[in-house]
Amino acid sequence: MVWGCITHDGPGYACWIHDGTMKAVDYVNILETTLMDSLKYCGYNPEDVYFQQDKDPKHTSKLAKQWFVDNNFNSEHIYS
Repeated sequence: MVWGCITHDGPGYACWIHDGTMKAVDYVNILETTLMDSLKYCGYNPEDVYFQQDKDPKHTSKLAKQWFVDNNFNSEHIYS
């Protein structure tokens, strides 16, 4: 499995997920590293980004929701 992001300026970094099961803490770790590194590389600030994701339980976890608030992201859950 792989996690990745796409920006207006092209793709960000990808993160290989070797274990088939990812928990909320693993997801937040990817956000803290791969997502933030991608934004830095592209020259974006979190408050300028509109982050979309589906309603997977790790995406809607209290931990992930709080991470987005703490890091000034606008986030939207899509695909109900």
